[in-house]
Amino acid sequence: MRVHQANFPGVPHFQQDLQQCDWSQVPPASLVWASPSCAGFSSAASTSGIERRDALRSTAWALVSCLEAHRRHTEFAICENVPRFRSWVLFPAWCSAIRALGFSIAEHEIDAADLGVPQSRKRLFLVMARSRKPLHLNIEKRDHVPFRRCIDENATGWRPVARCGAGVRERAAKARQNHPRGLVLSQGVTGHPGRSVDRVCMTVTTKTQIGVLRRGRDGDEFRYLNALELRRAMDFDDDFQLDGRLSIDCKLLGNAVVPGAARALVEALKRVA
Repeated sequence: MRVHQANFPGVPHFQQDLQQCDWSQVPPASLVWASPSCAGFSSAASTSGIERRDALRSTAWALVSCLEAHRRHTEFAICENVPRFRSWVLFPAWCSAIRALGFSIAEHEIDAADLGVPQSRKRLFLVMARSRKPLHLNIEKRDHVPFRRCIDENATGWRPVARCGAGVRERAAKARQNHPRGLVLSQGVTGHPGRSVDRVCMTVTTKTQIGVLRRGRDGDEFRYLNALELRRAMDFDDDFQLDGRLSIDCKLLGNAVVPGAARALVEALKRVA
């Protein structure tokens, strides 16, 4: 919350358990945006901590409570999550509760790369409206932006691949095998083929696991993407304030909604509202 306050000092902030939130204390709005925790649905989620993941999934019910409390004021709502949100065993019941409050639901699965964001990031956006029929938005696709434009030319931290750990060496070799020339993105997944910087970046997660390779004097050199590059991959402005610690910055950015995607949804909604 501290980071969000630093970037939006004029916005009221409330920090409390969503399950116990008193929505009467939250100002009503004609449009509500909700991003329940995706950790319980994401394919990248840990297989351990089942009870914790169940608790995180239950945060989706906070939107139902919010819409019920403000049903006389709210006309639209957008809920963002990973596509696997639809596989939740309670998803049908959750949708039924939303519809019982008078909202239709239209599903939009969108890759941020198709909106001009330099990252492949597929997310599910559920557009809810007080309409008899679901409100399917017309969102114009844009050309893909290569990650090359996000590269920090002044970045430090390069290390010879030969001096890196076994995991990095293995992934670097795989990436270079598939992309023998130029800069190459490498993901922290064994066997990942790598990706040219002339394509969009792979999905930014909450962990420091995307790196870049370059040719050095004595062979390939490797470093992880820095906060500036991750910020650009997520479509945030360069001056957007973060924590300053890379591990925390990765967590914040990996959990964030891409501004370009949110902007496209809201602008499309305004055109038909």
